[in-house]
Amino acid sequence: MSSHSSILKLVLAAALLASPAAAQQQSSTIPTNVRAQIQVLLSQANTPGFEAALRSLLQRNPTLVAAIAASAAQIRPALAAEITRVAVLAVPDAAAAIAGSIARVVPAQAAAIAAAAAKASPTAAAAIAGQVALAVPGSAAAIAASVAQQVPAAAALIAQKVAQAAPAAAAAIAAAVATQVPAAAASIAAAVVQAVPTSAAAISSAVGAAVPSAAAAIASAVTTALANPLPLAPLVDNSTRPITPITPRT
Repeated sequence: MSSHSSILKLVLAAALLASPAAAQQQSSTIPTNVRAQIQVLLSQANTPGFEAALRSLLQRNPTLVAAIAASAAQIRPALAAEITRVAVLAVPDAAAAIAGSIARVVPAQAAAIAAAAAKASPTAAAAIAGQVALAVPGSAAAIAASVAQQVPAAAALIAQKVAQAAPAAAAAIAAAVATQVPAAAASIAAAVVQAVPTSAAAISSAVGAAVPSAAAAIASAVTTALANPLPLAPLVDNSTRPITPITPRT
C-alpha cells in the first residue's frame, strides 16, 4: 500500500506544480503593422534566415506570440511543428498557449505540434499536452503518446492532463502513454483514474493490456487511486482564437 500511496503523492505534487495557467497573457488581435511583418516573413519561409526572423518577430511581440505563430502555421501548415518549436523557444512562458493555438488551425498535425512544443519546453510538457488535447480532442491519445515520448519523466501527469481534456478517451490515453513509457504504467493508470474515476475499470483493463507484465501493479494502483481521490485543478483553455487568416505576399 505504501508504494502506491507514494505514487499518488508524486502525482499530486506534480499536478500542483503544473496547475497555474500560462504565465503569458495572450491576445488574438494582431496590429496591422505586425500583420504586414508576418506577410513578409512568410514570403521568405524557405530561406536560411526564416527561423531567426520569426524568432525576432515573436520576441518583439511576446503577448501576440500565440496569434502570430498560429497565423503563420495556418498559412504554411507544412511548417506547423517547426513554427511551434521556434515560437516556444522564443517565448517559453507561452508554450501551452502557443501549442494549443497552432493545433486549432492545423489539427491534422496536433500530435507533432505537441511533441515539438514539449521538446522545446520539457517543463511545460503536461500543460502543452492538455492545451493541444483541448484544441483537438479527437487526437487525444496520439497527442499524449507523442508528448510522453519526448518527456517520459512526466508521463503520468501528461496522461492525466490529456484525460482531463478528453475524458471520453481516458482509457485509450492511458494505454497509449503506458505503451510509450511501460515502466510508469501503474502511476499512469493511477493518474488517469484520478482525472476520470468513472472510467477506472476501462483504464485498468486498457493499461493492463498495454503492459501485461505490470497488470497486478496496475490493478492495485487503480484501486488505491479510487480509494484516495485527489482534487484536480480544472483545465482552462489558454489558446488564442479566433485567428484571422493572413494572406502571404506573393
